[in-house]
Amino acid sequence: MRIEIAALAEGVEARAAAAWWGDFRSDDHRFLPGTTRRVTPGQPGAFHLEEETRILGVPLWRETSTAHVKEDAVRFRGQNALARFEGRYTFEPHARGTRVRLVADVHLAKPLAWTDALARPVVEQILRADLRGHLRQMSGDLKPR
Repeated sequence: MRIEIAALAEGVEARAAAAWWGDFRSDDHRFLPGTTRRVTPGQPGAFHLEEETRILGVPLWRETSTAHVKEDAVRFRGQNALARFEGRYTFEPHARGTRVRLVADVHLAKPLAWTDALARPVVEQILRADLRGHLRQMSGDLKPR
């Protein structure tokens, strides 16, 4: 399934937004309690990410991905227990800041593939919530105080 969404990062310049997005850090996803991230640099402009979410010490979610950073886009490819995915974030100048656009192709794991049409709205809402969380974190990091 292909998901395309966009959101506005008000008051954030496009070049700064792209640089922030491509600056992978272990404290990303602070908006998801119990999530830890390990970042391993690869070839120039590439990063391998391993994320795990635990509640009360019990692992709930694990995801691995590789990201490739360009000046105006971040491409990614990865997988978790439910799906394989790939896509890109782009950063478009806007009169009030930057429009961050996500285009993602999500391929559900074989046992779930038959639910594709039913899962689409759920996947889209998860990606929208993730994008909102990143934009809040980015705005907090980049907007002048």
